[in-house]
Amino acid sequence: MLTCSNADGYFGCGEVNRLATGLSKASARLDYVHLNGVDHVLKEDITKSPATFGQPLPFSAQLRAALKTFLASNL
Repeated sequence: MLTCSNADGYFGCGEVNRLATGLSKASARLDYVHLNGVDHVLKEDITKSPATFGQPLPFSAQLRAALKTFLASNL
């Protein structure tokens, strides 16, 4: 499973897209999920600021749902 988010201040979806392309060329099975408003530490936060990483923000509901689907399909 590979994810990217429009709110990740470290690795944007453009960079992760290149990784996904390389994995696809290597015939890797890939579940690729694009998230919205999820920061680098997988919390719901659109600020793109590392200063919020330690804040008690909620874990991404989008990612939680994607992980549930991924695990149900792969276990």
